[in-house]
Amino acid sequence: MSKVWPMVPLGDILTKSNEWIDINPEKQYRQVTVRLWGKGVVLRGVVSGVEIASSKRLVVKPQQFILSRIDARNGAFGLIPDSLDGAVVSSDFPVFTINTLRILPKFLDWMSKTHFFVDLCKAASEGTTNRVRLKEERFLTTKISLPSLSEQYRIIVRIEELTSKIEKAKTINRLIENELRHTLLSIFSKLIDKAEFQLMKKVGPITRRPIEITIDSKYPELGIRSFGKGTFHKPELSGLEVGTKRLYKIETGDFLDAKPFFDIIRWLLII
Repeated sequence: MSKVWPMVPLGDILTKSNEWIDINPEKQYRQVTVRLWGKGVVLRGVVSGVEIASSKRLVVKPQQFILSRIDARNGAFGLIPDSLDGAVVSSDFPVFTINTLRILPKFLDWMSKTHFFVDLCKAASEGTTNRVRLKEERFLTTKISLPSLSEQYRIIVRIEELTSKIEKAKTINRLIENELRHTLLSIFSKLIDKAEFQLMKKVGPITRRPIEITIDSKYPELGIRSFGKGTFHKPELSGLEVGTKRLYKIETGDFLDAKPFFDIIRWLLII
C-alpha cells in the first residue's frame, strides 16, 4: 500500500531572510550566483563595495535555500554551502531559512532537483516574455507532499547510495572509453606510419556554401569543441541577430575545424 504524506505549504518550511547589511565602499564582498537546473550555488566573484550598485545587500548563511526570481523556472535554486557563509546577494535572489523541525535541508535540496519542483516554480512565475519573475507569495503558498523527518532521512540515504553507484559506473565507463580511444589511436598511428603527407587543399579543399540571410528566418548554429571532442548545437539565431555576418551551409560528411587549414592535416595524422 502506497504511503500518503501530508500536503504542506512551502511557507511552513521556508521563512524569508531579511538580514540586510549596509555596503561599505572600502570593504571586499563575496557575491553569490545560482546555476541553472539544480547545478548548485557558487561564488560569483569578489568585489569592492564601491563596485556594488546598491547601498544594501542580503547576507547568506550555510544551509539556507536561495533561488533566482528570474531563473527559478529554469532550475536556479539550491542550498548555500559552508564556503559562502557571509557572502552577499541582491534582492533578485530571495533567501529562505529552512525550518529543520519540518524538513531536512538535504531532502529539500534533492526535491528541488526534480521536474516537479521546477514546474512548481514555473507555476509561481508570471510576467511578459524575458521579464518572467517568480512571485514569492504564490511560491510560498504552493503545497508539497512532506514525509516525516525519519522518512526523509531514509529517502536521502537511499538516493545517495544510488548516486554513488551511478558515479562509480560513470567513472568505469570513462575509463573504458579512454582505453578504447587510446587503442584505436594506436592502431591508426601504425596504419598511417608510412603514409605520405598531402596538402590539405588536395585532400580536403575548402568548400563554402553561402546562404542568403532573411530577417524573419531562423538559423541553427553548430559549434566545435576543442581537442577533437566533436561538435555541439548552439542556440539558433534570427536573421536580425545574424546582421552582416556571413553564414555557410554544412552537410553530412563535412570536416570542420576552427584551426587554420594548414594545421589540419598534421592534426589528423599524428593526434
